[in-house]
Amino acid sequence: MKSLAVFSLALATLSGPIYSTPEELTPLLSREFTFEILRHLYRWYLDEAFLREDDSIREATEVEFWIRELDQVSDPDDKSIHLELLLPALKGVIHLKKANYLVPELAAEVKNKDFRVAMIERYRDLPAPKSAYQIVAYTRAEILAYLYETRNQREYPDERVRASLGEALDRCMKEEGPVEIEGD
Repeated sequence: MKSLAVFSLALATLSGPIYSTPEELTPLLSREFTFEILRHLYRWYLDEAFLREDDSIREATEVEFWIRELDQVSDPDDKSIHLELLLPALKGVIHLKKANYLVPELAAEVKNKDFRVAMIERYRDLPAPKSAYQIVAYTRAEILAYLYETRNQREYPDERVRASLGEALDRCMKEEGPVEIEGD
């Protein structure tokens, strides 16, 4: 029984927050980081009409970003970091994850260099008190300028990814044979 208590205490210590204070999250609220998150939202979830017509955005002179680390219950070997980024003007919450874990069945390591968007949703009530978050604000004009400036930028897969995709397609075509297409 004593060993179970020691194991539980060790597990709780290991799975605790990586950032001990909200101030340590400040680099994640940099202009570059938050604007790239907004660009992702703009490309995949929002549209220009929303940015121009939604009262909460149209009337705002500044847009606040709130961030905090989430203490996720995970496997003992999972060292992933989970963050919660709130956009109070949109009543939106973005869950970010920086993966760092093993998949023993595949003998594979899953590790991201950067944070990835894991989920986006709206909230009715704040998930935590305002004091639990590190907060930064940017002007609406600055955000819109960035979104309009970058909306036509394209990011293509690098050579390694293209080569890997080409090999996979070639392998699939050899295994499955030619594809028959009906029609003209």
